[in-house]
Amino acid sequence: MRSTMLFAVAALLITAANARGVDPAGSELWEDLSGAYLGEDAEVTFDDSIRLMMADRVESAHEVPIMVKVPHELRDMQELVLLVDRNPIQQVARITPHRRIESVGMNIRLEESTPVRAAILDQSGIWHVATKSVLVMSAGGCSSPPPDGAVVAAVGDVKIKQFERHGGASRLKVRIHHPMDTGFVVLEDGDVVPPYYVETVRIEDAKGVIADMLTWAAMSRDPTITIDLPTEGQSVRVSGNDSLGLSFEGSENAPVM
Repeated sequence: MRSTMLFAVAALLITAANARGVDPAGSELWEDLSGAYLGEDAEVTFDDSIRLMMADRVESAHEVPIMVKVPHELRDMQELVLLVDRNPIQQVARITPHRRIESVGMNIRLEESTPVRAAILDQSGIWHVATKSVLVMSAGGCSSPPPDGAVVAAVGDVKIKQFERHGGASRLKVRIHHPMDTGFVVLEDGDVVPPYYVETVRIEDAKGVIADMLTWAAMSRDPTITIDLPTEGQSVRVSGNDSLGLSFEGSENAPVM
């Protein structure tokens, strides 16, 4: 009887581990991370067909380009989530597409060497996760001041441009001028720069909404978002809000970046 009960408990533990997925990066943070952001009871599979494209070694941790290439069978996704294990702000963005997209890119901050995750929720409710371990050569992407740069636009200024791709496809590039302050930067006088960042972004065109995004300050200053679409958008418009209640918007007819 005792051995039967032990066997049953072991089977339940194995089932739970399989549902969560065996982390290829071996991160001790994965179980808590996936539970917090993908759901405690989520079914997770690690999927090599998702291409998580970023540098293996990062020199500038304040602005790290990342591109997620979505395989054909997952382009009808419900949601795409970007996570960073060892950031003080682990969740970078949650993207809800309203039509098929081929890839998503942005620039993010990395506090230290860490696994980075792209999780795609398919139509059946299963999370498909791509993982990449990144070596950060100079730590502090979230907790140290960013390199100085000239202010060239007002906070909330939006620039939009489309690039033609093969076969009528297009790449949509959106840039939002914003400090994206993390709340973890301490100045020389001891003052803490309070958090101030873009919270929501909606991208739409004449046919309706392309994607809705929830974003956090793990995105870099002046965040740049790229989305590859199978067709060109018409009269693209971007709108959103930040954490202090500022609303912003821009249209494709505005001067390009």
